[in-house]
Amino acid sequence: MEKETLSVPSGRKDANRNERKIMESAKAIFKEKGTEAKIEEIAEKAGVGVGTVYRRFLNKERLVWAVGIEIIEEIREKQQFDLNLSIPADQKMRLILDEFLLLHQKYGKLHEMLVTLSQETKFGDEISNVLTDVLQVTIKEGQEQGIFRKEQPEILEIFILYIINPNLIKRLRSQMDVKDIPKTIADFVLKGLSYKA
Repeated sequence: MEKETLSVPSGRKDANRNERKIMESAKAIFKEKGTEAKIEEIAEKAGVGVGTVYRRFLNKERLVWAVGIEIIEEIREKQQFDLNLSIPADQKMRLILDEFLLLHQKYGKLHEMLVTLSQETKFGDEISNVLTDVLQVTIKEGQEQGIFRKEQPEILEIFILYIINPNLIKRLRSQMDVKDIPKTIADFVLKGLSYKA
C-alpha cells in the first residue's frame, strides 16, 4: 500500500500542512503511549480538530501505517547512503542492519505498534522490501571481497530477513537491554555470513 492511499488526498495547501502536523504529532504520541494513544490527543498536539484527523486518515491503523511508511522511507534513505560508502561489505552490512534495528530505540512504543501491524497486515512486506535490494547488493560485494560465504545471495537474504523479523526484536526486548539488541543481531547475522562461522 502506498502512502497516497493511506491518507485522503487534498488539493488544499492548509490540508497538506495539517497532514504534516498530524504525522509529526502522531509520531510523538505513539512513541510515548503506543496503542493507548487516542486520536483526540494527536489532534490536540497537532492543533487541529479530531474531524480533520479522520478526514485525512480514516482510522488509527491507517495513521499508524502512514507514520510507519514514512519511517521506513527514512531508513531506506540512510541505507542507500550506507550502500554507497567505500568500506568493506561486513562494515556496510552492520550499518545497514543498524539503521533498521535502531527503530525500537528511536521510536519506543511506536515500534511495538509497527511490529503488531507488520504481523497483521501487509505492512510486514513493506518492512522486508526496505531491506531486500540493499542486502543483496551488500552480500554480493562481500562475496566479491572474499568476506561472505559463496551461496546464492537470495538464499542468504532470506536467512537475514528471517533473523531480523520484528517479532524477534519484540521477544528479545524481554530478555536483554534494548540498546544491546542491534549489535547482538548484527553480530549473529555477520557470523552466519562469514566464511569463519
